[in-house]
Amino acid sequence: MRILIIISLLVLASISASAQTNKKLDNKLFAVSSATYWAGTFADWESSQGRIELTPTLRNKQGEISGPKYFGIAAGVYAVTLFLERRHSRVASILRFTFGGGHFVAAAHNYHTR
Repeated sequence: MRILIIISLLVLASISASAQTNKKLDNKLFAVSSATYWAGTFADWESSQGRIELTPTLRNKQGEISGPKYFGIAAGVYAVTLFLERRHSRVASILRFTFGGGHFVAAAHNYHTR
């Protein structure tokens, strides 16, 4: 878990340092919300390893979480927020923060119930 936090912080620092254009605030929101989304997604996936997955869509044959299915759905949701980014960048950022936060809550629950 520590390595995940360190990687997330490094990604956040590098993305926020590179966001220097005319739309500085929107670029920072995009970078931070994207990092939050993916960090939450990875934390949830990592915390689900070795456990029985309760969501039938995400199960593999052994009953555990299927990485390709999980990350495929996560990438699809992220693609929708990228589509929204063109016209409603702040709404897209709010969605990424919300979904990323939801994944962090699920990860915390998984770690708590181990």
